[in-house]
Amino acid sequence: MDKQRARGTERKVVAPLIDLSALEWYAENFDTPTGGASLILESFPALYLTVLSDLRGRFTEAEARLILDALNGLLLTPRLVGSHLELEVHDAVKLNGLDEKGEVDGKALLTKLRALTRFDRAVIEMWARAFWVGGDREQYPAGRYNDADFEQRHIAMLVGEVPPEKRRRT
Repeated sequence: MDKQRARGTERKVVAPLIDLSALEWYAENFDTPTGGASLILESFPALYLTVLSDLRGRFTEAEARLILDALNGLLLTPRLVGSHLELEVHDAVKLNGLDEKGEVDGKALLTKLRALTRFDRAVIEMWARAFWVGGDREQYPAGRYNDADFEQRHIAMLVGEVPPEKRRRT
């Protein structure tokens, strides 16, 4: 048995491709680029969950649903992550009237989004992307994926638990 397994810290190799400017940044800020990338990759899930926890209570269920609808199909890119949210929600409100359909004050929602940091907005973009392409495939196999239970659990990550009597009926 190798030493990592014995300590309970089994590791898997992940080899993402990064551009040269990112490689240079890792080299400048860490002992090695690989060590820096490993630290960032392993730290990110906890940071992501912390941001979602910190944002809880700022958005209503209807606003979270509008965000999910607005970001359906969003393709995230490293240089632009965190800069799509406001624009996509703006278009969903102004061009598609999603605020009226979901009984959301679109202007107030856009004000909330503008007040967030880019990192907060990036986390919300990733949260929405996870809704559309992620999920627990074992618990939610084909045909049940993104069903009402999955949807409510995902929305609760951003909104907090929504009492059954206040949930949108699907």
